[in-house]
Amino acid sequence: MAIYMNPASSGGILFSCLGDVGGMRHTDVTQSPASGMYCNPQYSNTNMLDFAESRPNTVVRVGNSTNPSSVNDDVAYSTNNGQTWTPWGSAPPGYGTSGQMGSVAVAADGSRVVVSPYSGYGSPAYASSLGGGWSTCSGLPSGAMVASDRSDPSTFYATYPSQWVYGNSVTIYVSTNYGASFTQVNTLPVNWGDANGNGQWVVPRPVFGEPGEFWVSTYNALYRFTHAGSSVTAIPNVYEPMGPVGFGKAAPGQAHPAVFLVGTVNGTYGFFRCDDGAGAAWTQINDFNHQFNNPGWIEGDENIYGRCYLGAGGRGILYGNLPATSNTPTPAGTPTFTPTATPTKSPTATSTPSATTTASPTATRTNSPTGTASSTPTATATSTASLTNTSTPTDTAPFTPTSTASSTATPSLTFTASKTPSLTATSTATDTMANTGTPTSTATPSATFSPTDTRVNTDTPTDTATLTSTATATNTRVITGTPTFTPSLTPTSSPTSSN
Repeated sequence: MAIYMNPASSGGILFSCLGDVGGMRHTDVTQSPASGMYCNPQYSNTNMLDFAESRPNTVVRVGNSTNPSSVNDDVAYSTNNGQTWTPWGSAPPGYGTSGQMGSVAVAADGSRVVVSPYSGYGSPAYASSLGGGWSTCSGLPSGAMVASDRSDPSTFYATYPSQWVYGNSVTIYVSTNYGASFTQVNTLPVNWGDANGNGQWVVPRPVFGEPGEFWVSTYNALYRFTHAGSSVTAIPNVYEPMGPVGFGKAAPGQAHPAVFLVGTVNGTYGFFRCDDGAGAAWTQINDFNHQFNNPGWIEGDENIYGRCYLGAGGRGILYGNLPATSNTPTPAGTPTFTPTATPTKSPTATSTPSATTTASPTATRTNSPTGTASSTPTATATSTASLTNTSTPTDTAPFTPTSTASSTATPSLTFTASKTPSLTATSTATDTMANTGTPTSTATPSATFSPTDTRVNTDTPTDTATLTSTATATNTRVITGTPTFTPSLTPTSSPTSSN
């Protein structure tokens, strides 16, 4: 099971802290690491792990060594981002029982390491170099949970009590001298009486990229601390957070990292993400059928927006991503597309009639038309076309419409227009257009075709059409005359708002 969760560090490396199997360095979350468990030393449980935010090659972990006779192995460090490890080689003052090292924090620049044993097993201590000697942290009780500010290397935070807290209050501590001494800066009430698991972890969770900010969950409320703990805000509408919050890459357009939470928001239990950085608005990212054994730990990814990692009880670690973007629009209501098309037609002299119209012909022309159309499809219109044609060319025009849609997606649509007129008539047409997008529209063009051709062909008439349509459609024209039109439009478009 996951005992502790870190955000995926720079470079996309995820360090897991697991019970029974110690934990692993994950370079690819889709498969188990070939390197296996952390070694030298090997832990049955990795109780916590931290890396220097600005120097991620420096990583320190604490846990229950498989060598119970040596208290010197319960802290280990790496200088190559967790690829290889070295036992610390010495124990903090008063630490005499192995398997009782509870937490670790590494300064943002890697210059200081602070560790804290479980309550009653020794004093919190700091070291100024990897593998160096330990000094006792003054002002911090045994059993406190420590964490480092992710930007300021001189600042560390701690909470006490920090495990199995069911009532009374939790004290918030801060150090601004690299962990040498801590002072009390705040207290939080804990009004929770459930002794069945809730209240197991009440720990500070610093925010990367935000100096002086950390969050604390007490299992009946969620708090955001700023100014190194001196200012605190209770997050509204959040109740029974099931574990510490996590942080991941900021949403597009946002500066603050996204916040992840497992808990109850506005009366609904689930997994949530907040993009505003203040806890004002939460988006549920799971559903009732995907709760994964009520996980407690949740963390984000510093490199991938929307990705989160869950410590799912005995199911190990799960990760989730935002749904992949699609070119298929998902309209909200009935979107309205207003294409302004400028086709460049490469006519083919292949006649492909697919729609037959009955018209009263007025003239005849011989050409392979290429036209410039300005279309605004919406409703039903009456078009009067004066064409002069004696050929049966097939024109294929790529259109690039600019369209406005009330849609939750940005479709990339492709229309192909094939015209096969045999002669020109004054006609009244009712169009029902069909394109490759999702929207459905009914169009009635009001069109005037003037044979001023500028196409790549022997004849270059330019058609000027004004269409009005609502969304995407299947074209079926009914024209009074004898020409045959087959408009299979294939514009490639990413509709932009111009309604």
